[in-house]
Amino acid sequence: MPGKNKKLFSGKPLIQWSIEQAAETKLFDHIIVSSDDPDILKIAKDCKKLKVVPTERHPELAGDDADMDAVLYDFFARKENKCKYICLLPPHRPSVLRRILRRCLSIFRWRNTGLS
Repeated sequence: MPGKNKKLFSGKPLIQWSIEQAAETKLFDHIIVSSDDPDILKIAKDCKKLKVVPTERHPELAGDDADMDAVLYDFFARKENKCKYICLLPPHRPSVLRRILRRCLSIFRWRNTGLS
């Protein structure tokens, strides 16, 4: 469904729900929103107090059939996007709860001893 991530759901664009849930966990240094859609990038920019960094995606890496591996490769290939870990949150799944993100991080830390 084209434009689904900016459709209103309970008064907010769908993507804003994912942004806010990620921010509320306090687990992330930055929340990167990658899109080729100027409306989505504006929504992300308007959430700047939540440490959101809007990143313009190349048009060939956009759309509902975009290959996420290619999107992530492109993200890491950019010099300004250096990070040790990444968590991909699909914006069309606002039901991802903070406790699930925290549980995932707990499992990640358990499997990768040495992280605190």
